[in-house]
Amino acid sequence: MPYSNDHDLSLKRGVFCLFCFLSLLTTGCGGNRAKPTNVVVVSIHGLRADHLALYGYERETAPYLTELATRGIVFENAYAAASGAAISQATLLSGQLTPVAGYELLGDVIPATTPMLPSLLQEAGMETIGFISDSKLHPASGFARGFSQYVDCSGNESVSFDDPGMIEIHPRNIMAFRMGNPLSSNALVTGAVSSWLKSREEEKPFFAFVQYSDPLYDYIPPAPFDRMFGASYSGSMTGKGILSNPEIHANMDPWDRRHLEDLYDGEIRWTDRHLRALVSDLSDQGLLSSTLIVITSPFGTSFLEHGEKINGRGVHEHDIHVPLIVVPPKNSDKESDSMGLDASQIGHRVSGLVSLIDVAPTLLDMLGLPPLSHGLGRSLRPSIEGEPVVEGRVVYAEIHLSQAKEVACLRRGDTKIMTPRIGRKLRVFDLSADPGEKKPRLVDAESKEASDLSHFRSLLERMGAWQAEQSEPIPQDLVDGLAAYGFQVGDSR
Repeated sequence: MPYSNDHDLSLKRGVFCLFCFLSLLTTGCGGNRAKPTNVVVVSIHGLRADHLALYGYERETAPYLTELATRGIVFENAYAAASGAAISQATLLSGQLTPVAGYELLGDVIPATTPMLPSLLQEAGMETIGFISDSKLHPASGFARGFSQYVDCSGNESVSFDDPGMIEIHPRNIMAFRMGNPLSSNALVTGAVSSWLKSREEEKPFFAFVQYSDPLYDYIPPAPFDRMFGASYSGSMTGKGILSNPEIHANMDPWDRRHLEDLYDGEIRWTDRHLRALVSDLSDQGLLSSTLIVITSPFGTSFLEHGEKINGRGVHEHDIHVPLIVVPPKNSDKESDSMGLDASQIGHRVSGLVSLIDVAPTLLDMLGLPPLSHGLGRSLRPSIEGEPVVEGRVVYAEIHLSQAKEVACLRRGDTKIMTPRIGRKLRVFDLSADPGEKKPRLVDAESKEASDLSHFRSLLERMGAWQAEQSEPIPQDLVDGLAAYGFQVGDSR
């Protein structure tokens, strides 16, 4: 059932904002470059970058995504700001890192003071709709804010999107649902999107947030995807009950462990088929020439590389290195797109470090709308147009394991420093020599690397406190401090 979100905007303000928005689409902002009219963000939970041929994987798990990327821009080093589903999604939609967004643990509520991308687009006159398959993105936690419609595609009957009181109990129900329920929700999502596209009567531009969950555990792809990879396996391991299965552990048979990855790869291939169907539906409705498409994942997953079975337990590369592909509107008349990018800019790859908090400011920039107020993310439009990522940019991620314990990391170039889960020693990795993060260099809290991470986290804490109050202008030393890490507070461009 769709979750309806009522707003107090007056008709006069809505019409005025829509007029301004459409004017920006036609006239541009400081130039003649065309703007897309519609935006579709496809967020695929649990999709690791290193399990895609597009990012160097030996298997072609997503042939349609590879094809689609040939007319888009691939960001090779995109990082989630957290490895938990709801937490990372909050950062993606707000353009803020976790301490500033104010959502740290499942069951929290996104603060009303945190600007959200859907709200800004709705205020600009766009139709906003979310298709949600992961019940952790519950309206009671604030995820439906700014969406005209918020459609429950999870099939999870134990968690109602229409019950605002679910905030008190829904985290427990959601976790029970995710622990081994054999439901596949891809078809529910694609079917809901298809029905909406065919029936919509709105002529105003739209923002659609399409969220798939099947690559997230359990790993139970339908036939023939369940045997598409590792067909010779004859053991007893299945992809069901990942969390509760005692046979899945750090010292398990490598053949069984590889079979779990076979099933996971099958889930990716199954999801890739739905991505093809989604884009085909856009094409059938004549929308590809006016629609910007973004494909990403808010977190990866684990296959016991560092002892964990699933996501949300750490900030290693397999947890937070995610795909990010931006596909401009398609121009059928020439070998370019309808945003003014020439052929040399289509299909190129960006190697610099970027974060998923950059997605929201990028979309606002591409649409010709004002940036997020005091957002930490930066618009990636310059990189889409061929410019390098801003020099000195770092990426940061954290995950709260409990109220009193979190794990965080800061990556600067190929150097990545990570806080310990136990003990006092911090770990430093040289990702150029040790991409699997198997050989950490242990450092004390007084080391240069530890001080760098500690200083950055203190800046985030100050920014979060200011965001919650906003009783005075943002201190200039805080703006300057964050700028030293590649974050431009205020105008995110």
